[in-house]
Amino acid sequence: EQFTTTLTGFRNGNQNLHFVHVNRSIKGRTCRACHETHASNFPKHIREAVPFGAWDLPVNFQKTESGGSCTPGCHKLKKYDRAKKEING
Repeated sequence: EQFTTTLTGFRNGNQNLHFVHVNRSIKGRTCRACHETHASNFPKHIREAVPFGAWDLPVNFQKTESGGSCTPGCHKLKKYDRAKKEING
């Protein structure tokens, strides 16, 4: 679902950010792009780095009470908040 308030906590307002990242025919990502499959020292099993060819790009995930942010090598800082939608440039 493109919009939801219940199916995922990874959303900006009601925008489902899993839908944004995964549901794409070009450059869509699998869960493993951002999540460790078995264990992680980070919240929500987020990876420390995302593999990209021969490089490991740091995710720089920061969890907040009602959302979070990341600054991976694939885009500049993006914030999300379930309660009050963040405006990202």
